[in-house]
Amino acid sequence: MQTVFGTEAFEPRYTLGLGETTYQRALHGLVIEGNYDTQMVPGIASAWEVSEDGFTWSLTIPADSAATFHNGEPVTINDVEFSFQRYFGKEAEDEATSTGAINWSRLTDRIEITGPETIEVTHNKLSSSFPFTYSALQSSSDGGSILPQNYHEEVGEDGYADAPIGAGPFRLVEFKRSEQLLFEQFPDYYYNPDNGFPEDRRMKFKTLDMRLVPEESTRVAALIAGEADIVEVTLQSRPRVEAAGGRYVWIQEGSYTQVRPIGCWIPGLPCNDKRVRYALDYAIDKELIRDNLYGGTEGAGLAGFEAVTPSTLGYSPELDATPYDPDRARELLAAAGYPGGEGYPPFTLYTWQASDTPFMVEHAELIAQMWQDNLGLDVTVEAGQNVSIRERVRNRELDGHVYFRSNEGRWDGGSLVRSMHYLDSSLRQSEDPELARIADEGLSVMDPALRHDAYNKMYLASWEEHYSFSTTYTNLPLGLSKRINTYQPWPLGPYPTALWTVTLNQ
Repeated sequence: MQTVFGTEAFEPRYTLGLGETTYQRALHGLVIEGNYDTQMVPGIASAWEVSEDGFTWSLTIPADSAATFHNGEPVTINDVEFSFQRYFGKEAEDEATSTGAINWSRLTDRIEITGPETIEVTHNKLSSSFPFTYSALQSSSDGGSILPQNYHEEVGEDGYADAPIGAGPFRLVEFKRSEQLLFEQFPDYYYNPDNGFPEDRRMKFKTLDMRLVPEESTRVAALIAGEADIVEVTLQSRPRVEAAGGRYVWIQEGSYTQVRPIGCWIPGLPCNDKRVRYALDYAIDKELIRDNLYGGTEGAGLAGFEAVTPSTLGYSPELDATPYDPDRARELLAAAGYPGGEGYPPFTLYTWQASDTPFMVEHAELIAQMWQDNLGLDVTVEAGQNVSIRERVRNRELDGHVYFRSNEGRWDGGSLVRSMHYLDSSLRQSEDPELARIADEGLSVMDPALRHDAYNKMYLASWEEHYSFSTTYTNLPLGLSKRINTYQPWPLGPYPTALWTVTLNQ
């Protein structure tokens, strides 16, 4: 049972990372897979490498690949090329709604089959994060999903939206919008030792029934009654779940929060002054939020900066959250010309109830109260619909206000830095050419041994300017029924991963 279903789209270019990944990964096979240790491993692509100049990535798609679509047709290199063109080819810049698809489309010069088993992707900027972005380790998009070209062209875009097929571990057998997604096991799923893979990722259960249930109390009641086996929960429900014989598992560093004043490059807005941005951060008691909303260190952490949590590429303690210091916050705000909040225009803190981070609205209300109490600011919290708020941010309708959102944890956050600082990004946080230059420099380092330091430098530059900041990262709990014997979800992904590790007590 999930809190949100997002766009309920099965084609990655139309998703927004708002709950779709759970069912996208059930349906689709991926060009690059991953493992529990955040290592990329072969999937439909058996190998990938970058050219000497760093601009062209070459992927090998074996002609004798064992991957098949749910209609029995084999997955071919033509399907890979078709999928890439739709997700980040030239047409995606105008046709896609996914921010990731649009941004990668702008970075891509060419997608071309160059041999019987070789497809090449050439970028106009060096992009070391490219293979990660299209792997199973990327939790915020499904751009590595391979679509069936023949079937898609036969039924058309609308037909595919209503009756999609893929090459993943499940096939969709029933779809009730805003209610239910019913899948059944696909016995010919390619990822198993018979096809040379290191483990059997075919499911040990026959059906996967996903239900949209926004209310936590209803999800927990269903778990206790034996009507659900895996539900999104908060710590507050733990006594009821455990008393009924269920238990919790944790997705470590599954998500993080982002506080972003919007349009801060615009002269005249208070947040154009860096001292204001730091004042907003120092005024937030993050330990109080962690302990009261997330049950302390078991449920959340304060280390890191946005997507850069302790387990990710480029992390160092210098990126940790600022300490709570209301006196320092007041000094900075006064130095910026707003003593006691005087002259600071009223503004709204926009947020939504998210599936990947519990209590987002309550979290926002605590932040707003601290800004009022510690800085004298006039701030209102508005909890709306995620898609519409994001659209208003893109259309520059909310400049001068603040955006509070959650986002998925990940090992490689390089693509996020580009979206933060590139002028052509609709979700940019700055218009600072130096930050864009540093992002280009960091993402141009292809040597794995040097990437940590390169990313760390990139993140430290963004942290220093403070166009956005985090309050917590969250370790996300899932409630399991007493029917579940084993389950080990992967870290750094805010949805139920590794479902092949689920075994039942029967």
